[in-house]
Amino acid sequence: MKQRIQRGNQLVYEFFLRFLESPDFQPNVAKKYIDQKFVLSVIVGLLKFWPKTHSPKEVMFLNELEEILDVIEPSEFVKVMEPLFRQLAKCVSSPHFQVAERALYYWNNEYIMSLISDNAAKILPIMFPALYKNSKSHWNKTIHGLIYNALKLFMEMNQKLFDDCTQQYKAEKQK
Repeated sequence: MKQRIQRGNQLVYEFFLRFLESPDFQPNVAKKYIDQKFVLSVIVGLLKFWPKTHSPKEVMFLNELEEILDVIEPSEFVKVMEPLFRQLAKCVSSPHFQVAERALYYWNNEYIMSLISDNAAKILPIMFPALYKNSKSHWNKTIHGLIYNALKLFMEMNQKLFDDCTQQYKAEKQK
């Protein structure tokens, strides 16, 4: 019985991903028909089984996650944003440039940026240390540019919060 349920869940998940990846896909229309609890459980599942040592799988997970975030409602997003951005901070810090690059491309997604902007007070303190540290230390120059873009967007969203995070980061580094 348990195997049937797992297989059923896998089929629903595969159907869901094909739906999201369809060239005819329109997020605004889809949101009316997608059960947000399912979206939430898919995100939680992806975070739970995030690959730790296989960079191509991490890139694949980041691709899938972005597709799913395009259909999440803001009220559901707040339920997963903290663990989600803790994982994205790890990805931004990855020495594998494709993982870091793919995570930083989230800042080019208009809908994700609106979710980030609405929740900057929670998200920036999670992301700031990874962004700031890697703006100076990541070996790949492309990553530097993408990080500076993300930092600039955060600064434009909320200058005071950005300054507070900068001060807190520097204070912790001096300890």
